[in-house]
Amino acid sequence: MIRLLIAAAILLLLIALIRSLRASRMVFRDGRVIETRGAFSTPVRDAFKDVAHHGRVSGTVKLYPGGFMSFSRDIDEQDRQRFRNVFGTES
Repeated sequence: MIRLLIAAAILLLLIALIRSLRASRMVFRDGRVIETRGAFSTPVRDAFKDVAHHGRVSGTVKLYPGGFMSFSRDIDEQDRQRFRNVFGTES
């Protein structure tokens, strides 16, 4: 039973690792981009920078294949919705 739980935990960690490796990520601090990883189209990148600048956003936005987005806890719900809106119109 313990071996099964350990195997399941390892499998979940591997899945999480693979998902994070395939994600594109932008990190913001006080409305500025401080790190970018992965491929963002120019319109999406520019729109995200604009949202972050106007909202003085600090935190991380990740884009996964298929259009799924995730946000760090530092980004409030209002700014999350702004990112979703521009991603929907610029992608």
